[in-house]
Amino acid sequence: MPKRGHIAYGQKLHAYELYARNSAHTDNIHKSIESHWGRTLRSGGSVVTISTVANWVKEFKQIPRDIIEQDKAFRLHKLSLYEIPWQDSTRIMKILDAPPVSFNKLPTGREAKWMWRLSYMKTDWDSVSMELPRLAIKCAQTEKYKIIFNRDSNLITFDHEDEDMNSIMEQIWKPSNTYFEQSSTQNVSNTKN
Repeated sequence: MPKRGHIAYGQKLHAYELYARNSAHTDNIHKSIESHWGRTLRSGGSVVTISTVANWVKEFKQIPRDIIEQDKAFRLHKLSLYEIPWQDSTRIMKILDAPPVSFNKLPTGREAKWMWRLSYMKTDWDSVSMELPRLAIKCAQTEKYKIIFNRDSNLITFDHEDEDMNSIMEQIWKPSNTYFEQSSTQNVSNTKN
């Protein structure tokens, strides 16, 4: 059974995402939380109250506008806001236009930024087509988690699933053992000299 804290974290993250998409009305956010989380909660869990949502909205209003703007739908003319250089505009558009990138909605600027970043970490995304958007969403959620919970942690809690940011990165980049074996052999031979 999920812990109460995990449930509240997920609900707050959901509330923030709605707020960022211009659903700033507390009533609308609370109704969406009830609808979404009411279906997923088992015995022992509960949906947060409307007053809790109102307090969260007050907190969200303190977050700088440029940070919230990254959690709205991706817009090409805002590349610099997402920290994507204009020289890579063609690259990001190819990534977003690729058939495997099947979001239910247009990705947010933050998700697009993470797809762009991850695309440089691994060049053979064609072989793992859905991995790029899946991992980008996890990275974006980790970043949002740090923003809304004011925590500098690598742990993301979402939909009752914990995943360490390091394990996400390990899924992308698995270093060659040969390289590390050669490096450690060289270090050992250098220390003998």
